[in-house]
Amino acid sequence: MGGLLHQVAAEASLLDAWQEVRESDLEDGVPSQQLLDYERGVLGKLHDLLARLAQHEQVAASFQREVIPLARTAVAAAINAYQVDQVDFMTLLGAQEKLDNYETEYWNNQAERFRDLAEIDEVAGAVLVEDGWNK
Repeated sequence: MGGLLHQVAAEASLLDAWQEVRESDLEDGVPSQQLLDYERGVLGKLHDLLARLAQHEQVAASFQREVIPLARTAVAAAINAYQVDQVDFMTLLGAQEKLDNYETEYWNNQAERFRDLAEIDEVAGAVLVEDGWNK
């Protein structure tokens, strides 16, 4: 964790330093190739992160709307079937285990989504919110 905090602090300092370099580079009105390459790299990284974020959001929506509700229904059906002795206890446990696994996958996906958001914030130098960007 300390290494991550050090990396974030170092990258924030580098971003501030890069702003100074950019301003200095543009004094003559013509950007250098190094500046253009850096900016292209940042835009490429931002594009990749936004694509990953969109994918994580689609997966989360699918889990919320379809997968987890169906698994909960399966657990409820297994409980009802077990109570009237139509299925054994292992069937009930299997249904509950599937639900638990789906919920774990959902929360792991959400963690990845929030990591992507944090990385986007770092790269962009602004906070991505539902309505757009905040500085």
